[in-house]
Amino acid sequence: MERPCLNVGAGLMPRKPNQINADLYPGPNIDVTFDVCQTWPFEDNSIGAVRAIHILEHLPDPFAFFKEAWRVLAPDADYKCNLQLRLPYGASGDAIGDITHLRSWLPGSFSCFQPGYNRAVFNRQYDGWPAPFSVMSVYQRINPKLRWLVKPVIRRWGLPLLEFLWGGYVEMIVGMRALKKPDDVTRWQIRYEANSVPIAHCMYQYHYEGRDLEEGEPARMLFFGPGAEELQAASDGDYMKANKL
Repeated sequence: MERPCLNVGAGLMPRKPNQINADLYPGPNIDVTFDVCQTWPFEDNSIGAVRAIHILEHLPDPFAFFKEAWRVLAPDADYKCNLQLRLPYGASGDAIGDITHLRSWLPGSFSCFQPGYNRAVFNRQYDGWPAPFSVMSVYQRINPKLRWLVKPVIRRWGLPLLEFLWGGYVEMIVGMRALKKPDDVTRWQIRYEANSVPIAHCMYQYHYEGRDLEEGEPARMLFFGPGAEELQAASDGDYMKANKL
């Protein structure tokens, strides 16, 4: 039997098949209530994937969140992302404009959850981190107001400029994988650097085209920069599968 996806901070999101909707507050679409900074009411290795959409920036103890997510996630033999996050890009008004946001996050913020980070940055406060993750992807969603910077005629210069602009990006879409076995950790440390994460640039197609999303139209993501063709092919495949196209 396929293990369920746990959608934490579900809020008003509708139920989906094989998905557990969880939140701090009860609601008609909520299956279980708990504080994600405390012990989660699930057994070890019992969850197939954890999804957290715009909750990480609200948490007083994100380390507790990652420890519990790691504990409940089952080992993934297919080497796929099993922790899926969306949150505001730290250097933007989306991150600091909401007074309930407790901290801002940037792509490098997730490095500290990777094995060997303590040695990579010579910082002993990360010694003994018990819940190692691999950061598999960080998609930086470009501010729609700056779409002209990624138009073909200027993209070569505009795309690198976004990193230096306040509000150049508005959101991060992060994919991580819980490294549950010692062999997984060993293999990961041989191949990757602990203080580095893979970054890509993206934007919704309707934003790129400067229009509203039409009724019933699925939101397609466009990718730019190094590796864009490969990412676009993979994203379009998922897009077509999800929307039965």
